[in-house]
Amino acid sequence: MAGYPKNVMDRFLSPTHAGEVAGANAVGRAVSFECGSLVSVSLRISDDSGRVEAAGCRTSGCGYMLAAAEAAAEYLTGRELRSLHLAEEALDLAAGLGPLPPERVQCISLARDAVAAAFAEYRKNRVS
Repeated sequence: MAGYPKNVMDRFLSPTHAGEVAGANAVGRAVSFECGSLVSVSLRISDDSGRVEAAGCRTSGCGYMLAAAEAAAEYLTGRELRSLHLAEEALDLAAGLGPLPPERVQCISLARDAVAAAFAEYRKNRVS
């Protein structure tokens, strides 16, 4: 596992949000055809408050992908949806991961895509 920055390695070795959240009412997935990674983000969102009560992630990707998904789940937990929707800067995963090699920046984008897909599913389920 040599070569990972310490903050990425720490998230990889001790993930705190790994796995699907029990009672999740929003799940989003994204895939990278560039590297073959799949990431899934599951959220349990309070319908009353609009707050993300819990977030979890799963990935088939590398340590960078797991770290990006973990950072997303950590960031989302406890936040209100209205502060997150369409706010690209609100999900600044790079800040929590430090500088990444250029070929790994796509991991952050993939985690964001999974989060966006989870939000879309939540909105769709609320409307139908």
